[in-house]
Amino acid sequence: MRIVTPFDPIEVGEIDNFAFDFTADVGAATILSTNWTCVLAPYQTAVDPAPQSRVLSASPQTSVQLRSSVDGSLQTRLGSFSVALIGGMPASAAVEPTFWRPPPISAIAVF
Repeated sequence: MRIVTPFDPIEVGEIDNFAFDFTADVGAATILSTNWTCVLAPYQTAVDPAPQSRVLSASPQTSVQLRSSVDGSLQTRLGSFSVALIGGMPASAAVEPTFWRPPPISAIAVF
């Protein structure tokens, strides 16, 4: 399965987790492995000589923690997720003046 989705911008130097929820697609199966690809979109004004190196790790997970928009508490969601740690963008990747907008990221999950 390949999904191309834009994410919110993150600061240059920031490291954050990004996830795709495949729970509805997986059913009773299990995600065995996951692979993420990161490239700059053709219209990007940022310069990043190695965008793929910004994918620091990727792994299948059976739970993720989300912060509640109501009270800020952490809530655990169970399911089948592909999670990647993304970050370490160089200053040359700064756009909008200090934020880097991750380009479309493809996640491929093997069931």
